[in-house]
Amino acid sequence: MGENNTEKNIDYHLIKALEHFEQALDHSIIMVSEEHMTQKEVSKKWGVFTSELFSLIRNKGRANRMNVMKWFSLSK
Repeated sequence: MGENNTEKNIDYHLIKALEHFEQALDHSIIMVSEEHMTQKEVSKKWGVFTSELFSLIRNKGRANRMNVMKWFSLSK
């Protein structure tokens, strides 16, 4: 029973993360298209985000002695 709740918790957080990611992407597109920000400014924000994301993944994997990076597939 605990595993099922844990699985639902993972699914919930992944769904919420994707929703937040899409919102940030939509806002970024609007800010650039309405010229409130330059592409360079938005690109810098996304670069910082992706750098922090992959650092977090690597560090969590190392701390737990797992190759967490292999959980991410970009093949679709």
